[in-house]
Amino acid sequence: MKERKRVIIKESLEDKITGEATYTDDIRMDNLLHGRTLRSTIAHGKILSIHYPPLPSGYYIIDRDDIPQNNVVKIIGEDQPVFSDGIVRYIGEPIALFIGEDRGVLKKLLKETIVEYREVEPILSIPDSLRGGEENLFTEYTLERGDLTSARKRAAYSFKESFETGVQEHVYLEPQSMVAEYTDGEITIWGSIQSFFPVKEAVEYCTGYPVRVIQPSIGGGFGGKEDFPSLIACHAALGAIKSRGPVKIVYDREEDIISTTKRHPSQTSYEIFLDDDLNILGAEVDIKLEAGAYEGLSNLVLELMMAECCGVYRVPALKVVGRTLKTNKLSFGAWRGFGAPQGNFCMETLLDIIAGRLGISSLDLKRRNLVKKGDPTTAGGTYKEDVFLEEMLEEALKRSSYYDKSRKITHTDKNRVRSIGLSFSTLGGGLTGNAEKDFAKSKVRLMKRRDGKVVIYSSIVDIGQGAHITLRKIVAHVLGIPLERIIYAIPDSKNCPDSGPTVASRSILIIGKLLERAAEKLREKLPLPGEFEVVEEYRHPAGYRWEDEKHLGDATISHSFAVNVIEVEIDLISYRIYPIKYWGVYDIGTPIDPKIALGQVQGGVVQGAGYSHMEVMKFDDKGALLQKNLTDYLIPTSKDIFPMEVSFFENRGEHGPMGAKALGELPFIGVAPAILAAVNRAFNCEIKRVPLNPEFLMEVLDEDKVQVK
Repeated sequence: MKERKRVIIKESLEDKITGEATYTDDIRMDNLLHGRTLRSTIAHGKILSIHYPPLPSGYYIIDRDDIPQNNVVKIIGEDQPVFSDGIVRYIGEPIALFIGEDRGVLKKLLKETIVEYREVEPILSIPDSLRGGEENLFTEYTLERGDLTSARKRAAYSFKESFETGVQEHVYLEPQSMVAEYTDGEITIWGSIQSFFPVKEAVEYCTGYPVRVIQPSIGGGFGGKEDFPSLIACHAALGAIKSRGPVKIVYDREEDIISTTKRHPSQTSYEIFLDDDLNILGAEVDIKLEAGAYEGLSNLVLELMMAECCGVYRVPALKVVGRTLKTNKLSFGAWRGFGAPQGNFCMETLLDIIAGRLGISSLDLKRRNLVKKGDPTTAGGTYKEDVFLEEMLEEALKRSSYYDKSRKITHTDKNRVRSIGLSFSTLGGGLTGNAEKDFAKSKVRLMKRRDGKVVIYSSIVDIGQGAHITLRKIVAHVLGIPLERIIYAIPDSKNCPDSGPTVASRSILIIGKLLERAAEKLREKLPLPGEFEVVEEYRHPAGYRWEDEKHLGDATISHSFAVNVIEVEIDLISYRIYPIKYWGVYDIGTPIDPKIALGQVQGGVVQGAGYSHMEVMKFDDKGALLQKNLTDYLIPTSKDIFPMEVSFFENRGEHGPMGAKALGELPFIGVAPAILAAVNRAFNCEIKRVPLNPEFLMEVLDEDKVQVK
């Protein structure tokens, strides 16, 4: 057997602070080759011919003809090819891969390659896709419960409104990156990955070879490293097979932006019915998500958006129709919140608009319809745990002086006005429906070593959210030993069980609970000499039901909540929005590590602010992305961060470790509707979309000749 130089992974907190942590691009190997991808330059068409330049010695081209088994990126569906199947369906689609030792030479080879196409008219919008009928429909789901006909008849008021949300780029610090090595009939993958075992399965399905995946440090993900890494891992693996040596692929920022998944843009309409006392009787919701060229995870994003589209409000009768639609753009995929931000934005804004038309306080309208324990969830399950939204609201109102600030719009100078907005937000923790028990089937393993230290084996990865240290704290707490004696093993598919993907705010709620139970079993044996281990598997809690075909029931086993208040200033000349301060009250159960929890909230709120009014991503009439770099795509910087006052309303959860509930995605969700509420309040208008970038605000406010209140 060929001896392989060991790759040493450093990923501790100390390693990250000192700069010694091993990220994928830090991996060095003998005879390492680099890869660069040949991509489509048109949105839709047939490849007629490819003219490659002569290759220098030691350089290779890999395309679909080099795939040993399946030209498919196996995610949920199987509609996306690893390399173009002869048809290109979006600008940036991979056609081939060049590999060689010099990245500069690879860039030159790409430039000299000529691809001839027969172009087909692309589909570039949701309306265009709808005009194509069922041919452009990936998924259509219906969720229906209660008597909507009766709600219509009994309604004293009805309102119908439409909403729109835009595209968002992840902007993780570390771009997509992967290393693959082929040795003795086995492929080893190192990469920046959130979904550990799905990448292993995807590469095995593509190549037919056994695959081992080892996890280096990861520089952020936010969902962008959930599904897409399966594609780049297949590319690196195919390069390694052909060259019989290690291959590294690291995207630069522009390549990353033009080719990877984004947050789904949406167009959603609501018709809602209220009685004389302004209680919601029912609603009918139509959701259209743009999926892009391939389905990817879009059906799962749609399912969660449907399950969360009524937010924290009691809606006795409901019909939701959701569709994911094909367009000739890059695929849209997982992003922090996974559909919940789009749905929550619509419902919060809808109630704000209704209150304005009725001449009442939006807070009073929302308060009247807040869910309580025992009420149905949007998807028809039940809120089984305690709900303290009223108490959380009171705390947020007091901390922010909301009543005083909402009574009038303040002119801070002749060119700026100050306004305040409020929103509620909620999100369940864990995979939707039956996915935790039927798909993830998570396992963890604890090993007590001879030296008395305890090792955690799990495929949950740390993408900057502090998961590993929090999971170690759970085990240390149960065992009653110092944190320093708990080791989190580098995730390696050769020795760690499949704990499911690092997504859906599930790391602490689901995997933390498994580790808590495993530690309780291990505690009994801890004083004994020798080495032994405990394996714990996921068990779905009793009393939680889900009907896959109807998308009805308990979508998740626990819900977390937040009340968000944000004060903003709007510049009347530049139309820029400046958040001044954020107040948040969060029910995440019992915070295991309040400092890490606070960091998650702060990061999520800043991301949510970017989504609300800064981050604009558009395509031209040929399907090309206009914002290809961080000069054109604006995100919040350190100078855009604003003061935040965050408190945690302790409400011990029933299903998480040490009473914890989910947190990771929740802070993002409520920011955009709160900022829009402040803007609509300032100008007495009814804007119903994000992002609220200056160009859009100027157009809308000037067109409507809106005056400051």
